[in-house]
Amino acid sequence: MLLVMVKFLYLTVPRGFFLSAQWKDPHTFIDSLLGASAVLALLWRAIPPWQPIRALPTDPLWETVYAVVGAMVVGLVGKLLRRSAHKRRAQITEFRQEMQREAWRQQARAAQGLAPDDRGTTTVIQAIGHQYLAPPEPWSQTIRGILILGLIVAVVGGLIVALIQLYWEYSFFQVRWPSGRN
Repeated sequence: MLLVMVKFLYLTVPRGFFLSAQWKDPHTFIDSLLGASAVLALLWRAIPPWQPIRALPTDPLWETVYAVVGAMVVGLVGKLLRRSAHKRRAQITEFRQEMQREAWRQQARAAQGLAPDDRGTTTVIQAIGHQYLAPPEPWSQTIRGILILGLIVAVVGGLIVALIQLYWEYSFFQVRWPSGRN
């Protein structure tokens, strides 16, 4: 998205438009970057050439809308994954701290000449077998459930966007076309 905007500015802004000494000629700066990086040069060539902005205010740039919505969805998924990873890391850190405390207790007991405590790791491992089984995972949190819910959200979102677009087109042409034309 950033590269598309830079190319748009590169093709539309005339040379010498910026007055600061650093940005006196951004075209030369961009050309030097393209010459230095083969990957950036390939991406620059892959971007389609600039097209004039549409004249109708009711006809938005759908590519931009889709890109922004896609970026927001990716950001939301990334935020949820990061939050989950942060919670899991906190659990692991707490477990390690507890294991370290237990090791210190055992070292202190051994230094005092006392027998090892029965609350050690073997007791914890034995206690796991006596616990109840975890409840089954809800269907909405399985991979199949997530895919189904994602598909439903995408279809509903697409229908809403299509209906909004049809409404705007209808309201635009209702005013501009004579009522006798079909």
